[in-house]
Amino acid sequence: MGDAISSERYLLVEDDGGDADLVRLAVGAGAGGVEVVERVGVALERLAAERFDAVLLDLSLPDATGLDGLRRIHAAAPLLPVIVLTGLDDEALGRRALAEGAQDYLVKAATYGSVLERALRYAIERQQYSERTLQLAEERAARVAAEEALRRVELLVDADKVLAGSLDYDTTARRIAEAAVPRLADWCAFYTVGDGGEVRLEHVGHEGLDVPMATAQAPSERLPAGHPIVEAVRSGRPLLIGRATDADRAAAAVDPARPGLGALGLRSWMVVPLDAGHAIVGVLALATGPSGRSFGGADLALAERFAHQAALVVEKARLYREACEMDRRKDEFLAMLAHELRNPLGAMSNAAQLLRRRGSPDPEVTRAQGVLERQVVHMARLLDDVLDLSRVGRGAIELRRRPVDLGVVANAAAECMESIIEGKELALEVRSTPEPPWIDADPVRIEQVVVNLLHNASKFTPRGGRIAIEIGREGDEAVLRVRDTGEGMTHDELPHVFDRFYQADRSLDRTRGGLGLGLTLVRSLVEMHGGRVAAQSDGPGRGSEFVVRLPALDGAVAPAPAPVAWRAPTVREALRVLVVDDNVDAATMLHDVLESCGYEVAVAYDGLAALEAAAAMRPDAVLLDLGLPGMDGYDVATHLRAHPETAGAALIAVTGYGRPEDRRRSLEVGFDHHLTKPVDVDKLCACIASCREGAAAHSLA
Repeated sequence: MGDAISSERYLLVEDDGGDADLVRLAVGAGAGGVEVVERVGVALERLAAERFDAVLLDLSLPDATGLDGLRRIHAAAPLLPVIVLTGLDDEALGRRALAEGAQDYLVKAATYGSVLERALRYAIERQQYSERTLQLAEERAARVAAEEALRRVELLVDADKVLAGSLDYDTTARRIAEAAVPRLADWCAFYTVGDGGEVRLEHVGHEGLDVPMATAQAPSERLPAGHPIVEAVRSGRPLLIGRATDADRAAAAVDPARPGLGALGLRSWMVVPLDAGHAIVGVLALATGPSGRSFGGADLALAERFAHQAALVVEKARLYREACEMDRRKDEFLAMLAHELRNPLGAMSNAAQLLRRRGSPDPEVTRAQGVLERQVVHMARLLDDVLDLSRVGRGAIELRRRPVDLGVVANAAAECMESIIEGKELALEVRSTPEPPWIDADPVRIEQVVVNLLHNASKFTPRGGRIAIEIGREGDEAVLRVRDTGEGMTHDELPHVFDRFYQADRSLDRTRGGLGLGLTLVRSLVEMHGGRVAAQSDGPGRGSEFVVRLPALDGAVAPAPAPVAWRAPTVREALRVLVVDDNVDAATMLHDVLESCGYEVAVAYDGLAALEAAAAMRPDAVLLDLGLPGMDGYDVATHLRAHPETAGAALIAVTGYGRPEDRRRSLEVGFDHHLTKPVDVDKLCACIASCREGAAAHSLA
């Protein structure tokens, strides 16, 4: 950190050790330093006992989530700057945090380094402004001169609130121009500076001037060399013209390319660069006219302070925009990765299900088919972990809660892991109290938690070891414990086991595999259910224990109705089905397995062939991949719905694209269902049947 705040003390409320280390590194080893606590309750105790200059606050803590911690700290210390430091790049949440009293809202991915340093520096400066404002308010009656100083400080504080109200780059540009008018100037133009030094007019704010906004906001032409704005970018120094002459106006301290601006009678102006430390990121052109004011040295000093605030906000908005763009590209990459991996998984799953349906007297074939099915499921779950962790970070996972028997979920997870457990010659035992606790949860997500814990235990438990699942209730909590007799963990490893990408196995051979995401996803899903998870170990060679605690339901809960088994259609019920997929193996296997179920099946490998086959066959159902060459699945669906002979067919997307936006778009163009590969054939046939039953009921009506 710079000398100006080298002795300041900061309180960091963060339960992630890795993030805490990054904050310490960003702040530096100043005389004051950073004190780290993991709970808001402890933070309140430290604030009552010690003096701190600012608080850095995570939004996901063991005893406070969302903005609850911010409200509690702000209520206890309303004048203390609080900077929200979070992994959630949510602009709406950022606006709410600022409205609740936060000094700033910083996204971790784009924060560590100089941005955090400048944010902390600015927090201290704002605190000094606030303290000075209070002091001047008390002396106002006795010192008339202090009124002007107070006005200037209040302007900066108010401008800070306005500028910090958005993370959107375009909104920030507009607010910068409008925040200066009329208290700082009658007219303010905000220019941005590109990486190549090009200057662009972003927005104009004005008071009492007859300026058509279409003219004021038109894009700038490239400014000539020697123009005051260009010089400000080149030199990094401000320009002040207290009383403008005709020659000054002719020199165009405002853009001469703006028709009519030179005739507005602007009498005084300033050009102030926005210095972000590493580069000039913008320029403010400030002018007076109708008010009759003339700028002086004090006005320039105030404008430079305002520009300092604006530079920090512009840099933050720019980094946020870049982070959003990187996040968008990451989502596109993950969607493509999922599609490319799910296609072969779908083909393998269809082949395994075909073997199961046809049966074989050979036990080795039956065993191989079982292994293939289980490993496809395991690979699909591993892929889901990658995608789910991305969705958790964006808040895109929606829980489908219902009363759930925790014991039933644990047993289902154990069955899912059976092949892996047996393959390593491990003993797995599930123990539960006579009446297992019930929870209000998404059973799929809780099973995912238990599977990930079992998978982690199996990786680090040697052959012949034991794994145990224990389910019970302690007070108001349902408790699930996963114990193993494996390698255990050191005291230094325990705080990091839930960190993203943390790998206990760092050997070159990577014999244990894994992506370092499973336990991170466990913590995220448990916390989404209002619970918590902890890891325990007595040391290397002494095994590990993971304890999941979730809110338990009170009273007896009626068991969920047993699922109705799917019944294969008879020849009398046989339907015409068209399979469309450019992956030949996937299409062929799905054709064979559906044919074994009694359907009349045809196959097409691209969009045009699909339309020709549909016109000739008039299918009852079309199973359509979305990522087709030439004409994609959405276009094919649109054409099928537009033609009377195929408009009534059931359209089912069977695809590797499973993002929420993919599902929304498929419904918009007329799909009845959206299934993600690999698809269970029983579920697929049930979808076909439900579509046909719905169509029949509609026709009778």
